[in-house]
Amino acid sequence: MKLFNFTTLISAILNTAIALLAITLSLSCFAENKANELAHQTQNSWANKIKKEAELKIGGFLQWDYDYFDGLYNEDNIGSEVKLRRARLILKGQLADNFRYVLMPNYNNAKKQVDLLNAFISYQGFDTFDLTVGRFKEPFGMEALSSALWTPTIERSLIASKPNPISAGLFIDAGIMASKRYKKLTWALAIVDDQIEDKYGKDLYGVTGRLTYAPILDKRRLLHLGIAHAHRSTEENTAFRINGPFSVATAKKITLLDTQIEGLSQTGLELALRYGAFSLQNEYILSQTKNSELEYEPDVKSYYTMLTYTLTGEHRRYSGGVFSNIVPNKKSAFELVAKFENNHIDTGTRAIAKAKAITLGANYYISKDIKLSLNYIDSSTSNLTAVEDGRAISARFQFKF
Repeated sequence: MKLFNFTTLISAILNTAIALLAITLSLSCFAENKANELAHQTQNSWANKIKKEAELKIGGFLQWDYDYFDGLYNEDNIGSEVKLRRARLILKGQLADNFRYVLMPNYNNAKKQVDLLNAFISYQGFDTFDLTVGRFKEPFGMEALSSALWTPTIERSLIASKPNPISAGLFIDAGIMASKRYKKLTWALAIVDDQIEDKYGKDLYGVTGRLTYAPILDKRRLLHLGIAHAHRSTEENTAFRINGPFSVATAKKITLLDTQIEGLSQTGLELALRYGAFSLQNEYILSQTKNSELEYEPDVKSYYTMLTYTLTGEHRRYSGGVFSNIVPNKKSAFELVAKFENNHIDTGTRAIAKAKAITLGANYYISKDIKLSLNYIDSSTSNLTAVEDGRAISARFQFKF
């Protein structure tokens, strides 16, 4: 299916606007014999303005992982893996006044190819909202919207790691989003293309929205409240499978749900606290499927609770409705983390299935750009996998430039 090229659309609009402005100035000049000269000066003025205001910032990061695991992670066998987990280049800046762009190529180690994760243009000239078009992160979930650079655990929760192309969260293929960020409040509403067509070949779109508010927010304290909702209408009997890595990216994936749907509704609730070096982060996500042909429509309830404490006194930074980085006060910083994740799957046709994981870990920030992480994971399932217990040790070296 050919995607609608939003970047080309924005480029065409800008070019048209510039051309119309040049024509208008030409017609309104005080003398006909000066029209060509004035048009030439106007074009030069625009070119100089764009040249003057355009900027480009280049950055990126690398993450190397080592995983050692057994039990459900490798069919009751001991396994290990060394992997380049992420290699991303980040190009961002502005084209002209109020027009900003982001491009994020990512090396896909599994496919041995380069994928484009972020590719969008944002216009920030309106008072009430910013307008973004292209490929961007869908506004759903605090953990999913937080950068992979700054998640306290090495891996996100399973439900926050885009376990199905129709699922809300993380990078979408194409979309348009209206959003606004204030100091204590953020909101976003997006229309997204999930690469699904009806039987006539017509694209089907989803709608996602998120609202956050921080009634308490200062340098040391934070109380964050958030809610998000996503709705998908699909063709009859569209395959829907929640399948992904369970706290260990290189190990065997697990499948929470495999069914046929006509629609999907996902609702997320967020609560986060920060008091100095201590932070608490919680999310609850309810995924409800729709299929009129089934006697019982399956749903998945997922939640996690994560605690962090920085022994060296630094705090997790917060901006735009998500946590971000830790900056060492001196040369380095040391952070402890504990996380409990639970997934509850009700299909109505079998016993209730569950998948749980406890993660204990530490992060050592050698500097603001270099981070070492170590996690111990103890997981269990019921009515999901042949082997119902597993343990893993994961380590990561991260370098940001």
